[in-house]
Amino acid sequence: MVGPSRISTEQHNSCLPSDFEEISQTNPLAVGGHHPRIDQLESIVQAPRRFVVERLPQKWKNRVENHKSEDARREEAVRLSQEYLSENDLNDVCIDVRRYTPGEQWARLYANDRIAPIWKYTGGSLSLIAYSLFPARALHRDTYNPYTNTLSINSTRPIRSLLRAGDAKEYHKHQDWLGTYSAAQLLPVVPLVHQWNVSKDVIGYAQAKDRWALERKLYPYVYGDLAGSAVAETLGFFPIGKGATQIVAPIALRVLGHGAGRLTGFAKVNELEGERETADEIP
Repeated sequence: MVGPSRISTEQHNSCLPSDFEEISQTNPLAVGGHHPRIDQLESIVQAPRRFVVERLPQKWKNRVENHKSEDARREEAVRLSQEYLSENDLNDVCIDVRRYTPGEQWARLYANDRIAPIWKYTGGSLSLIAYSLFPARALHRDTYNPYTNTLSINSTRPIRSLLRAGDAKEYHKHQDWLGTYSAAQLLPVVPLVHQWNVSKDVIGYAQAKDRWALERKLYPYVYGDLAGSAVAETLGFFPIGKGATQIVAPIALRVLGHGAGRLTGFAKVNELEGERETADEIP
């Protein structure tokens, strides 16, 4: 893969944070505080994962937790995303870290003059209804919303956050028809193409910066997600079974596809490591 190209964007006043301390030299960055209702929901949603992790053998637990505290991993996610956005001249993207601010998101939607009104008040409104009803903070989901130009970082997985920053770049490439492109993500196949372009660009970014430690982490994650998404898209055209089977089978097949993709990613890492070792041995 070739290195990613930089893109230049006009600075739009599409980010209107109202109650945060700006601590970034590049992107406006806001960190959320205590939110009783969302924190309680987060505790309930994350309880099964905590239950499983706490009962893992210490060796596996260390791998899951990556030997770092939750705050340290989230800080790494923010730093990695900021570096990527800055490298691609995307300094107008708002970064929200563990925030739940529906009112502010609506203000950003209204102020985003990249989006035509017809898409702003249809697709944009739907995206913010989903934001309000299914808080990404509680679900530990990282997202990029092109309607509000906001990258929300809620997980503790830097690779996932970096890929969502990649979403921002991919959407900005289509800023002349951003609303149409954003709405098209509801169609079949289009999200898979978008995901492929983002994955290719982010891996290219790691290669261009000669960051092998980052690149080797990307392959299993990216290949797994792409394989799982490809299975889901295929099953959308060819549904399987009836009744409960029609629900369970697609989930099982997507999990299998994701697992196969991850194995392929690990194989790719082993192949590239072999090539690097061979290159180092050549005088």
